[in-house]
Amino acid sequence: AKQLLAAAGYPTGFETDFHTSVDGKEVGQAIQAYLAAVGIKLNIRIYDAATLGADPPKHARGEILYPPGLSGCGLTGGTSRPDMSSLANVYAHSGERGTYGAVANADVDKYLELQEVETDPVKRHELMREANRAMYKNVVYLWTVQAQTVYIARERVLEWQRIKGHAYPVHLESVVVRP
Repeated sequence: AKQLLAAAGYPTGFETDFHTSVDGKEVGQAIQAYLAAVGIKLNIRIYDAATLGADPPKHARGEILYPPGLSGCGLTGGTSRPDMSSLANVYAHSGERGTYGAVANADVDKYLELQEVETDPVKRHELMREANRAMYKNVVYLWTVQAQTVYIARERVLEWQRIKGHAYPVHLESVVVRP
């Protein structure tokens, strides 16, 4: 890591802000310790979720952000859809919604916008897969922590599969339950 920093023009490392919510404090401190070992100094800035979400970072800002609610990708966290679109639109779309991740990628925007108006569930699902591929290909996010979830299923649960190459930590692509 130190060699990569030196090759990038930061032979002694660098200093940056790390914005997070109260819930992300411990994760921020762990990341701070790991990065300090290679010369990156993180100044942790802790906000309540409402304050952190009120002023999303713009593309020109250079800090690292550990936003609240990332665990909500998928079927948890109060998202309005049983897939990643709700949070992907907030965290990866560069439009008026703001992007917490300071992402600006035309392919990601295109697929997220197309899936918003698609009424055919199969076509919408494929558009979300394309958005996900674009996020994965362009390293929209660097996942630093992953909480492992244990799933159990009975014989009524059909078509249960993990997502291969998924940019978000969602373990299920689709679940069908037999009556």
